[in-house]
Amino acid sequence: MSDRDRQADSEASASGLRKADAVRDRRLLAVSLLLVAGVFSGVVVGVMMTAHFAAEGDPPPNTAALQSMQLLLQEYPDSQELKQAIREEDRTARQAYFTRRRIMAG
Repeated sequence: MSDRDRQADSEASASGLRKADAVRDRRLLAVSLLLVAGVFSGVVVGVMMTAHFAAEGDPPPNTAALQSMQLLLQEYPDSQELKQAIREEDRTARQAYFTRRRIMAG
């Protein structure tokens, strides 16, 4: 075998090694990205499920202000201003409750 043939063989084998290294590097990068994407997706799904199940048992709002107004209404059943205040407080509390539910539902 001549020197020229040996040099061509060594260049070919070096080129083959570089290609094998490049393929291995690409495969390692792809597997790493796959793992990162899988962990990220798992975290997102976990947070969404936690928020969903935490809100599922949440009863409609009955705030302290609303409860105190209802007690006052028992004392003053003919008070139209108190009835209107209870309606407004109830509407505000329910609106906040359903907005929170809608956000959690996505």
